[in-house]
Amino acid sequence: MKTYNVYQVCNKFGPSKPIYTGMTARTLPQRWTNHTSAASRGVRHEPILEAIRDRGADNLKLVLVASFTVKRSASRLERRLIKSETHISLPGKKGTNMRRW
Repeated sequence: MKTYNVYQVCNKFGPSKPIYTGMTARTLPQRWTNHTSAASRGVRHEPILEAIRDRGADNLKLVLVASFTVKRSASRLERRLIKSETHISLPGKKGTNMRRW
């Protein structure tokens, strides 16, 4: 059975408020590798990739929030967390989010 993980990227040091919330059907190490590889290639300029480039992957951590077997349930939680006070939606960047820093 497929598992859908909702995760957040936070600072390792200092305030650990999330700067990004996402959902994946991959394992968390696979997803983090995908994010860090894309950031190191530098071709895409999504907010999470910019954060990894600016702060360094070693200064960020990926934290599991919850796992679901139903994708819709995971999507609902992801959207709710993005809309929470710790995140902002970025104009013109559908599906991405980033906390102001």
